[in-house]
Amino acid sequence: MENAYIFVDETGKADFSHDSQYFCLSAIVINDKNRAKLKVAVDHLKLKYFGNKSYVLHGSELKRALRIRKKSELEFAVDLRKAVLSIGFFALCTITDKLQAKKGNWLKETILEKSYSMVLSNLIKFVIAKDYKGQIVAEASAHEQDLYLYRNFFKFMGNGLARLKISSKDVKKHVTAITYVTKQNEDPETQLVDILAGVISIKYELIRGKQELSHISEFDAELLKILDNKLFVANVNGLNIRKKELYSEITSFKKFP
Repeated sequence: MENAYIFVDETGKADFSHDSQYFCLSAIVINDKNRAKLKVAVDHLKLKYFGNKSYVLHGSELKRALRIRKKSELEFAVDLRKAVLSIGFFALCTITDKLQAKKGNWLKETILEKSYSMVLSNLIKFVIAKDYKGQIVAEASAHEQDLYLYRNFFKFMGNGLARLKISSKDVKKHVTAITYVTKQNEDPETQLVDILAGVISIKYELIRGKQELSHISEFDAELLKILDNKLFVANVNGLNIRKKELYSEITSFKKFP
């Protein structure tokens, strides 16, 4: 059984007292062979733009870090796009519009539960359809948010997904571990998922007509190309009935509420 690694990160806070407009979850799913390719590609970029393979890429600080080093933001983004689009992995994400959620009388607990449940259920459907053994790796953040990932992990471990005839035993067979790390663990996947998380809200605002593509920076436009290209799309041609069923149930860009 082939290994699949699922890297999860968030941007914004679910708490309504926080000034973030959105709460977003992003995840990438990647196998062993492509993890090795991604590390080589990211290490090359780090050496070229930061002079050190151990440099940690922070999505929220990336533009400033490049400017300080008098490096081109656009050239970095283009190089990143070219590198990662040549590597096999896919992305899943959720976004909650907190203003709309508040109007719907949602609680922050509702946002966290729905977001983590959606991402994990999508991952479970995928690894079972592909007959992979999945391991979840999440960046440690606020205690409460980490707890909701952990709780949903065990919810599916205990209950499965009955509607899709996925048993608790199926989940335990195909999702075998959950690990919390920091960016200092130097996983290129953790850093990449953090970078992509920053453009989920831009994609959402483009869909809603709140922004125009012509008003987005060239840097963000390149990152959007990565996200758009890597969002999971089910190609069901030639698949068996079970795989078609599971793939059709995966929502790669879920908008709440």
